[in-house]
Amino acid sequence: MLTGEAIDAEQAEAWGLVETVSDDLDHAVSRAVNTLLAADRTALRVQKELLHLWQEQPLAASVAASIERFAQAYAGGRPNERIRHTISRAKAPKEH
Repeated sequence: MLTGEAIDAEQAEAWGLVETVSDDLDHAVSRAVNTLLAADRTALRVQKELLHLWQEQPLAASVAASIERFAQAYAGGRPNERIRHTISRAKAPKEH
């Protein structure tokens, strides 16, 4: 139910309305920017296109387009490479 009641940042985070709450804005922005810079550019572009599509198109068209984009991405192999890289990093011995 939409009541119009104001909530604080911590409540918004608990409800999943925001990703993070931070007292150090510069650090939070730096982390977000570094995450984006490390990401695959094609994946970011496709995600942005899909976000726009989901806002503008009917649900069925948005779902169909998303499935098509994901299939294209995996056919190209890049997601598989990123997954293998992440798994190998997770399995690597940790340095102390």
